[in-house]
Amino acid sequence: MSLSTQDIQRLVPHRGRMLLVNTVIAHDDASISTSFEIAEDSPFCGERGVPIIGLLEYAAQSCAIHRGLIGGDERDGPRMLVKIAEFDFSTEATHVLPGQVITCSGTLVHSYSDLAEYRCELSSGGMPIATTVFTVFHGSSS
Repeated sequence: MSLSTQDIQRLVPHRGRMLLVNTVIAHDDASISTSFEIAEDSPFCGERGVPIIGLLEYAAQSCAIHRGLIGGDERDGPRMLVKIAEFDFSTEATHVLPGQVITCSGTLVHSYSDLAEYRCELSSGGMPIATTVFTVFHGSSS
């Protein structure tokens, strides 16, 4: 499945340098797989690259895209990260470097009304980087 930047922008409010997800690899009702190349001009990129904890925003955008795709109603309200339940590092590295391609595999754990909990695994070149569990809010715009 291929989504253009314009397709992704219909599903999340982010634009310009804050639009972090480059590619939706696949999705179904229960999961999404995305990839993104760490850009040198990423708002999270410093001298040493993007801190591993900064990948949380990349994962959150992936799951917000998923909520939009399975909801079928583009831009009907904000999708925002509301709670981080866990973030576990799988590497000794503290940063990812510009040019590095990261894959996010997100699974919808459960949803209730406007809330959805996701578990995401972040990896690069098949090597695990981190795992996170968080809640995304998807409310109406009225």
